[in-house]
Amino acid sequence: MSKLPHVVILGAGFAGLGAAVKLKKADVTITLVDQNPYHTFQPLLYQVATDVLEPSTVGEPIEDIIQGQENLTFLQTSVSTIDMQKQQVQLDNGESLLYDYLVLGLGAKVNFFNVQGAQEYAFPLYTLADAINLRDHILKQFELAERDPAQVSEGLSLI
Repeated sequence: MSKLPHVVILGAGFAGLGAAVKLKKADVTITLVDQNPYHTFQPLLYQVATDVLEPSTVGEPIEDIIQGQENLTFLQTSVSTIDMQKQQVQLDNGESLLYDYLVLGLGAKVNFFNVQGAQEYAFPLYTLADAINLRDHILKQFELAERDPAQVSEGLSLI
């Protein structure tokens, strides 16, 4: 009896989950790794940021998405290192995974393009945490304006 190939998928965004779904009936074992327990539907993050949608409507639990996929195991952790020579992924939780195939779907990283002050004062909108942070900031500014209407004509604080 031969051992099934092990596919490690890093990231449970559209790319990672898409790969996992395509491999659902394949003769492989899959380990899906993501730092969050939910998949973020990024096109609706702006609606969380503007307080139109609750965060839970944009972040669907990964366990719900992969339910019934018997060849897949989900690990909620981050990746420390990848050793391509040894075909091994080291995880932040201390575990290491050997793989036959590796799928990288780790998503986007904010790039401020060396614009001075952007990193300190801009509000990126790539993650659910970003959307919640922006929403909280906007609501705080409305509360400040309501308490002191003069701030509206003077311009609200950015901090």
